[in-house]
Amino acid sequence: MLIYINYLFQSFHSLAETKAIKIEIVQETATCIMDFDQEKIQVVFSNLFSNAIKFTPNGRFIHLFIAKTKENKLSIKINDTGSGIPKADLPYIFDRFYQVDDSATRQGEGTGIGLALTKELVELMNGTIKVDSVLGKGTSFTILLPITNKAPLINNKPLPDPSAMTRAFPLATSTTALSATEKEDPTKDRLLIIEDNVDVALYLKDCLETTYQLYFAQSGQEGIDKAIQLVPDIIISDVMMPKKDGFEVTQYLKNEERTSHIPIILLTAKADIASKIKGLEHGADAYLKKPFLPKELQVRLEKLVESRRKLQTHFAGAKAYNLQKMVAPKPATTVQKSIHRENAFLLKVNKILDKYLSDADLDIATICQELYMSQSQLYRKIKALTGKSIVAYLRAYRLHKAKKLLQDPKKSITDIAYYVGFSDSRYFSRQFSNEFGSPPRANRD
Repeated sequence: MLIYINYLFQSFHSLAETKAIKIEIVQETATCIMDFDQEKIQVVFSNLFSNAIKFTPNGRFIHLFIAKTKENKLSIKINDTGSGIPKADLPYIFDRFYQVDDSATRQGEGTGIGLALTKELVELMNGTIKVDSVLGKGTSFTILLPITNKAPLINNKPLPDPSAMTRAFPLATSTTALSATEKEDPTKDRLLIIEDNVDVALYLKDCLETTYQLYFAQSGQEGIDKAIQLVPDIIISDVMMPKKDGFEVTQYLKNEERTSHIPIILLTAKADIASKIKGLEHGADAYLKKPFLPKELQVRLEKLVESRRKLQTHFAGAKAYNLQKMVAPKPATTVQKSIHRENAFLLKVNKILDKYLSDADLDIATICQELYMSQSQLYRKIKALTGKSIVAYLRAYRLHKAKKLLQDPKKSITDIAYYVGFSDSRYFSRQFSNEFGSPPRANRD
């Protein structure tokens, strides 16, 4: 057991060196042969070691103390020399998702689900874990494990790959761990997770990666930048983050034309009504309290995806091509606000299409330039609102304009086709029939 613990601890030397942290082992017992679960011990100590490095300032120390107790237990204590934890927070740090720093723009990560999982695993091994901390001096975690010898002795079981030590609870490699799923799968909805706590982000990844195409951002500003770049189908954002909090992220994205249509769920441990109202006022579509059950989150996401489909239904068919300026109802529901906001955007698009209506050579790049959007941004925005690609939307818009013009018997079908941007009247007739189920001539009757 002692060889294995030393091995785990030493595997973090290179990570500690990146912060010039010195790690030392004080071992009061030379040997300890006992039963232990290698995988559980690895997860427990990888979490505690990485946390110790995470919260210890550059150039300080981390100590590991190992001893046998009179009660025939193995005592393992990990001491860091960080800023410590306030006394009022100590009873809660093993609660899932509890954040020690409750400021809206915390600069350090909280404990996430890592310590909750650690406690569960220690108890599964019939052990105990406790925490002591002094503000300004540091924090220590003490684990007591019963020493038993019931299992057969195994001397040649291979030790795990050292590179895997930080995989479950990454620190320096967190960006790599969270970008591993960013391989495009067109069959899945894009979900952007804005979460600075790696433990929580990994938990969300485990809950959602089979259903959604996941992308990650680890700060509010990075989340805004990625949302504008990717135009995802849905966003989950923590409230408490550095630089920009979740309220600021939501407000910015809901007022940004390229992302205003995207449903946003805010995650927070702050459950008071004032915080919830603040989130909704900033445009959040849902507010989910930590801790939450995976099923609860999945249902919320499914409902928001349904609300996006309702938006598509609202702008389906002829309605999108015959929009009028709307007056927002007061008070307005979240759906009504969304419809009003996106109605204004589609009106802008339609005015641009009117401007170039007779231009048969109009390309998507010109429309994008007029809207100050990239082609991928415009494609995903139009697709989210209407269910059509921008090319299909442009074609349908021209055909609906043509249908109106056909009511004037003085205009020939060929002239109408040219007027709405079709240089080939036979191609126009085929597309018209595909759109309306009958040829242009039949719509004169």
